[in-house]
Amino acid sequence: MTVFSSIASIIRTKTETTRIYNIPEILITFTDEFKYYLDKVSDPTSVFVLGKMKEGYTQKSLLNRKNRFRDEVNPELRKIASRLSLSAPLIMSSARDCYASTLKRNGVSLVDISYCLGHSDIRTTMAYFDSLSIDDSFAINNNLVKSKKRKTS
Repeated sequence: MTVFSSIASIIRTKTETTRIYNIPEILITFTDEFKYYLDKVSDPTSVFVLGKMKEGYTQKSLLNRKNRFRDEVNPELRKIASRLSLSAPLIMSSARDCYASTLKRNGVSLVDISYCLGHSDIRTTMAYFDSLSIDDSFAINNNLVKSKKRKTS
């Protein structure tokens, strides 16, 4: 059983601007292990997850700070991608895609992934998975071979 040391809820800024009604809160659960790693890079006195923002900022100030933070982090992420010889770019804007893909690869249902991303329509979640992974493709095609083997036995 996983013990959560805290739970937070957020509303995505993009969701606020693309939906008129039924704006979902996204629950974020923090396990002790996750908090251990988060505490290494965040400001524990801040109400914001990483502590890079402050309360009372105007909407424009928040956007400017977010852009500055992205401009600081993305070059470092590109260095990591280069050292690891990754085939896809590693940048902040791909974080949600990576999150969703990792959950899917680990067997989490699309309904649960959709909920975690705050999507009201599962088709929005499906857009994150533009194609089957190689492993999924082999597993699906392997079902055909198994069927043929059963019929010939």
